[in-house]
Amino acid sequence: MPRNENLRQLRFKDALNDSIALSELAMDMVEAFSSREELIWIQNGFKPIRKIRRVKPRRSRGRS
Repeated sequence: MPRNENLRQLRFKDALNDSIALSELAMDMVEAFSSREELIWIQNGFKPIRKIRRVKPRRSRGRS
């Protein structure tokens, strides 16, 4: 039985380490995206990037 417990513990530690590594990678990706967006902002002379928004048509209320 002790060997089985060691195997379970090893798998948990591996899963935990993989989870931590994945979250660190995700944070690196977020940081890289943020840096890229900031670089573009600087290159554009500190002008905000225009985001095109579609205007949703207003719903007309049916009168009865």
